[in-house]
Amino acid sequence: MSNKLRDIVYEIQYKLDLTLEQVAEKIGYDRTYLSKAINKGVEGKLLATLKRVFADVLDKEKPTVTIEDKAKAYDALLAILATEVAALKADRTGEPVQSILRKIYKSAEDEISRQSQ
Repeated sequence: MSNKLRDIVYEIQYKLDLTLEQVAEKIGYDRTYLSKAINKGVEGKLLATLKRVFADVLDKEKPTVTIEDKAKAYDALLAILATEVAALKADRTGEPVQSILRKIYKSAEDEISRQSQ
């Protein structure tokens, strides 16, 4: 069975980076009382107070991340990694960074082709 009071308190703590004591103080209770209420699953007045005091935090929808956003982020990370690897290898071998980058991307394309066969 879900403990709605616990879930809401954890959400508030996570979103605002607050301790249990800080959450309790903001709603006019002490940490011990709030902790016992969470453990018992008591909801009533305490739950209503939490929802009222932290309405702006609880009403915010969780941001949705699209596949396109993830792909863009991964592409950026891969570009950074490839550039860093090329720079390290260029320092060691004396070969131009652009030449090493071309080899890295060619290897990646070859691997993708090989896996798609």
